[in-house]
Amino acid sequence: MKGYVWAGVLALGVLGSTPSAVAQGRSFYLMQYNSTVTEMNRVVDRINSLKTDIKTEKDFTRGCSMLGSLISDMKEAQILTERLADYAYQLDDMDGHRQAVDRHNAYLEERHYWEEQRDRMCK
Repeated sequence: MKGYVWAGVLALGVLGSTPSAVAQGRSFYLMQYNSTVTEMNRVVDRINSLKTDIKTEKDFTRGCSMLGSLISDMKEAQILTERLADYAYQLDDMDGHRQAVDRHNAYLEERHYWEEQRDRMCK
């Protein structure tokens, strides 16, 4: 439920404060969108690598450090999906906007899960 609140806030913020793609140029938003997708792919690779490594880590201190890195990367993924949602909206790509919002919400829920695991195991 918390994740869906973000979708409403994003829609209000995008509608109320961002100039249209026509005003700034469609090519600008397309370039920003593609750049953010590339950055997002790097973050997703780090997240997947950390998830794999955490499963086999035996050292307590290193495992807790990896959990912290995973949570940090998930926060970064959330920020990037917010950008993707905004750029997709500016490009009138409502499917892309909805997918970015859904991904943001999924990262939010998963980050909360890993934060609970870290709090349970590392504190």
